[in-house]
Amino acid sequence: MATASRQSLEDLVRAARKIEQPDKIVWEIDAHKLNVWVADSDDRPVRPYLIILNELYPRGFVLCSSLPGKASNHHIKPDAKQLARFVLEAILDPPTGSPVRRPEFLHCSDKKLIEPLEQILGQAGIRVSYLTKADGIQNYVQTYSQKLIEKDLATQGEAGALPSITGAPGVTDDLLMRCMRNFVLLYHSAPWNRGFSENLAFGISFDSVTIETEIANYINVLGFLDKRSRGFAAGKSLRAMKLKFMKVTVPEAENIDAFADTEFRCAGCGVEFEAGQDVFRCAACKFILYCSSECQKADWVLETGHHVECQNWRKMTSPPASIVRMCWRRRELVLLFAEDVATPFADLDFIEEHEIEMPHDEFQDEDDKTRTVTLYPFPFVTVSGGGFTPTVVRPTVQELRWMEAAACALTATTEVPGRELGHQQIKVDVQKCTLEWKADFASSS
Repeated sequence: MATASRQSLEDLVRAARKIEQPDKIVWEIDAHKLNVWVADSDDRPVRPYLIILNELYPRGFVLCSSLPGKASNHHIKPDAKQLARFVLEAILDPPTGSPVRRPEFLHCSDKKLIEPLEQILGQAGIRVSYLTKADGIQNYVQTYSQKLIEKDLATQGEAGALPSITGAPGVTDDLLMRCMRNFVLLYHSAPWNRGFSENLAFGISFDSVTIETEIANYINVLGFLDKRSRGFAAGKSLRAMKLKFMKVTVPEAENIDAFADTEFRCAGCGVEFEAGQDVFRCAACKFILYCSSECQKADWVLETGHHVECQNWRKMTSPPASIVRMCWRRRELVLLFAEDVATPFADLDFIEEHEIEMPHDEFQDEDDKTRTVTLYPFPFVTVSGGGFTPTVVRPTVQELRWMEAAACALTATTEVPGRELGHQQIKVDVQKCTLEWKADFASSS
């Protein structure tokens, strides 16, 4: 392939036409963004492309792959001429162990490249058509990405460990596209510049059969204090939201009681209680809950069971801050707008594939220079509670729909409910939403 690369594209086509073309040899070529970050010539993080040439039939394996062009251009998507050259060079100088032969068919998953590829490779007797990406290619991309990381040539950054909303159970492409577009509209409407602030909490409810309004009862708009953390947070506990705000603004408020939990679990087996379910509570300390008397008895007799802690808790009037039993859980819905390096790779790929235009904003970098960045919606859920390691997870379908409805309501809101405006609540004609002023965390009242 090194010799072939010095030839013109026209010479490669003429040479390839002379190569034997067995029946039904099918190849596939695509340029895939790797799930890593590398530095470009300006030392900015970019995602490199990997060209993969795959033999679909008869053998079904990857023929060869390569990063395109020079190192400084790895992040620039290869065009039809680059891909055509890659195919022709593989025909004339095949990888070790592969016979010299010309495919009859070539597939590509980028519809925009089909016609220009056909114009070039058709002259070599190769028919080009569209086909979705072959199964298993993503595994190859992930493996290649990991090898770059192991060689210290790339990094996954913050996004590597973040959960993606794409592929979540029940989340369709149509739902996700609609959500992304409505999240972008929220950003452009900038509620953080229209009277909403982190220190204000609002009750929120929906009179709609399509929205489970009890998923979250309160909402905070973020971004007034820190423009790099724009979006919103929502949950069932007003006290928990207040604690979160106070911890950020008033460090000495660490002792505020935030045990306003909404999803309780059996301290014995961890099962979540259903609405109206009979609950067995420890009669001595009254803090620990069980789903059955059997669970309660079994937990009591364990060497490290409840009898160890119960005696110390009996004189307390509120649950101890050190409680770590699996007895409660809190889910907080969060929507933030993040730069690409803090966004899951699968989300970035989905947005690019569906050509959803993202918002831009200006920020000061470490050198105090203004730079324009593209921002991406990142919906997620933080899970915390007794017996749980705090984690970040993907929202469920119902939670995602709630977040979309909340974004639409905030976008459509023209005034902010509050005491100073002389009214307590407003109705938003989007999903029949009601926003009600609930608390001013900065107030002493």
